[in-house]
Amino acid sequence: MSARATGLAAGGGLFLSTTVFMSVGAASVGAAAAAGLDSDNPSRTTPACCPAGWPC
Repeated sequence: MSARATGLAAGGGLFLSTTVFMSVGAASVGAAAAAGLDSDNPSRTTPACCPAGWPC
């Protein structure tokens, strides 16, 4: 495999994983707001939206 193909595969993987990660984060903040959990710190409200028993 060429260095160019390796670089493109690595870049594509990072782009995809980062896009998914940001989308899930935005959805969790949106779910917290929809549930009426409003806070200046989204990190405190996000675990309230996780199902029971999940490590949030």
